[in-house]
Amino acid sequence: MLERWPPLVVTAGAVIAVLIVMIGFWRFVIRFLSESSNWPELVTRFPTNDRPEGRVFGHQAATLHGVAHQGILRVIPSASGFYVEIERPFSYREPPLLIPWSAFRELKEYRSFFGWRHYELVLSEGEVFLLWRRAGEAVREHFKGRHRVMPGRTLWPICARLL
Repeated sequence: MLERWPPLVVTAGAVIAVLIVMIGFWRFVIRFLSESSNWPELVTRFPTNDRPEGRVFGHQAATLHGVAHQGILRVIPSASGFYVEIERPFSYREPPLLIPWSAFRELKEYRSFFGWRHYELVLSEGEVFLLWRRAGEAVREHFKGRHRVMPGRTLWPICARLL
């Protein structure tokens, strides 16, 4: 049956079929990771309908219940709270979060030997947001809770310094 079809049509049909399968698999993986990270439960705890004013910091990270969200989060630190959304195409229609500052346990600041900084904003034992430089500094302006400066994390512990 396919022998009578032009090769271009068969190739185009195969490419379309492969794309459909790949997109379906991608959506399945994203949905599975969303459920595993407990994002739907966070949405029920910290719902939001509008995006606050403020500077947007893209490519931030989090570890939510063992699922790493490396560089796929957009955050906006604002007076109303910590706004978090997942960047596309890594989102499976997950609504954003607006977490009030009072919900966080602490802010940990890490400084390395070279003066680089990164921050950990701790919501709970299994829910930690990892922020790089300017995003962490913007959070520090709004967060009024416990703030600790930790020794740096480097490849060589001897290079870390306490500040």
